[in-house]
Amino acid sequence: MERSASTERAIERPRVDQEDGLAVLQQNAARIQHAMNNPLAALLAEEQLLSMEATLNVDQRESVDRMIELTRRVIMLVRELDELRGAHPPR
Repeated sequence: MERSASTERAIERPRVDQEDGLAVLQQNAARIQHAMNNPLAALLAEEQLLSMEATLNVDQRESVDRMIELTRRVIMLVRELDELRGAHPPR
């Protein structure tokens, strides 16, 4: 039975040990955190600007306030990725 090149590479590839797995997890956490920080900051800024609009009715203001609250929750979750990376920035 003939094996494909990808099957051969998979068989030859050494097993990833626990330390390598942690390094990969930390790298992925850093990538996710970096990718999400700027859009979240921009979203929060836009929401805060919107909340200052004098023309918002009560329902609209409550909706904007809720969006701000939810965005802040996501920002806190993204900050928790620092723990996976082994980094602990000042809070």
